[in-house]
Amino acid sequence: MRILITGSNGFIGSSLVLRLSVVGHQVFAGVRPGGDRSRLMNMDNITTVECDVEDLSSIDDAIAEARPDKVIHLATRYAVQHQSQDATRIAMANVVGTINLLESIKGHGNIDLINTSSCFVYAPKDAPLVETDPLSPFNFYALTKLQAEEACSYYARQYGTRIVNLRLFPPYGPGDYDRKLIPSFIKAVLSGSAPQLTNGRQKWDYIHIHDVLDAYEKVIEHFDDIVSEKVETYNIGTGQATSVRSIGETILEIMGSNIEPHYGALPERTGELFYLCSDINKVQNKLHWAPRISIHEGLASSIEWYKARSER
Repeated sequence: MRILITGSNGFIGSSLVLRLSVVGHQVFAGVRPGGDRSRLMNMDNITTVECDVEDLSSIDDAIAEARPDKVIHLATRYAVQHQSQDATRIAMANVVGTINLLESIKGHGNIDLINTSSCFVYAPKDAPLVETDPLSPFNFYALTKLQAEEACSYYARQYGTRIVNLRLFPPYGPGDYDRKLIPSFIKAVLSGSAPQLTNGRQKWDYIHIHDVLDAYEKVIEHFDDIVSEKVETYNIGTGQATSVRSIGETILEIMGSNIEPHYGALPERTGELFYLCSDINKVQNKLHWAPRISIHEGLASSIEWYKARSER
């Protein structure tokens, strides 16, 4: 199958490019002009194409070159707490970029879209989140992801574009961004430093990147079966929430370290989410997908990756 992936040079995107190319798909890796392509180096059987979702003509050119059966939309701009000057850039990439992609798909016809959304579109809830739960974005980034979902619903309804939205819960694993919780904790311990954290009360649903990739593969394989309407939305998580303190303890145990993390060194974010967990019954029943990697296994794989990287 011919597949175009936007945002293919990010953590999830580059991992997905590799996975789909290895299993035999013809993958076109979309990268913004001038974007960092280091994650895509040394990958066989892929074609890199310039694809700036903020520029409709750039998307048109990429789709004309790739002639994809499916587009996987991962291009995004992210900020946990945006500054005023960031708002337009985030909205341009996440909202206008998605609309540009939908317009181009509409113009070319017979292309299915797998849109990557976020668990942060949901209103806070002290129980696992179901796809039909109320939506109230956690931050400006999540607001733009919800607006992108709404654009997808409109294009599905008006023009018949077939779309699957995947609401990802926090992914982690080899290749993750250094600034995030798990990589920064591992790197601190490797350097002999005490990890600097908030109070560690947060309990979130962390899903390993390999389970995320399995989910995308399943969606591609069973797309015709799971899109009963023109647009469907699925949670991609584990159904289990793990506290920051538990993650820290597990990392220290695996690494055999007696370093004491400094909990409370960092302030809590405004409006912090203390509980975030997926209900994955819908995706399990419709897609016959389930996460395979435990948090212990997943953290061990991350530790091994960062150890190998630090020894180069």
